[in-house]
Amino acid sequence: MKQRWEMLPVILAAVMLLAAGAACALTAPDRLNEGRGTRENPVPARIFAKTTQYEIRALSVIRPVATDSNSATGAGDDSSMEYMKVQFEVLCTKDSEEICNLTELRDNFQLVGSNGVLFPPDYALQIDDPVLEGEILGGAQKTGWLVYKVPAGLAVNEAVAQYGEDLRVFFRLP
Repeated sequence: MKQRWEMLPVILAAVMLLAAGAACALTAPDRLNEGRGTRENPVPARIFAKTTQYEIRALSVIRPVATDSNSATGAGDDSSMEYMKVQFEVLCTKDSEEICNLTELRDNFQLVGSNGVLFPPDYALQIDDPVLEGEILGGAQKTGWLVYKVPAGLAVNEAVAQYGEDLRVFFRLP
């Protein structure tokens, strides 16, 4: 009888690892997005890319963004860089009383250059358009802009949203 109880922690640990593996497999981007959502097969432009707590899509891209410091690139002294704006729409898929904090989520939305380099949002440039920020309840959706600083001329046709610890969904920009 005592031997059975000694094995219990080992069995519980094995069951927990198995459950965690199954949960990761069921929340993989390709499972949530009908076989798409990976780097090799991103979600098409203007289609919601699904994660476990929200859905996201890019609606519009403006490049280059004119600024006061440099009307062509917006990068000041660094003429090899330019700003681009991306308009995102986020749909919160949590329960109706739960909150999606877009101000926290937006840091997880990065652009992907054709060379595989990731570009995070750049909050240094002030824009007149509504910025993606604030909070929404489950079932609600909100549209807003984010600004990115990218190399001038580099093809940037995809974005990636990270959710969970090691989960990412890739989607095309319009």
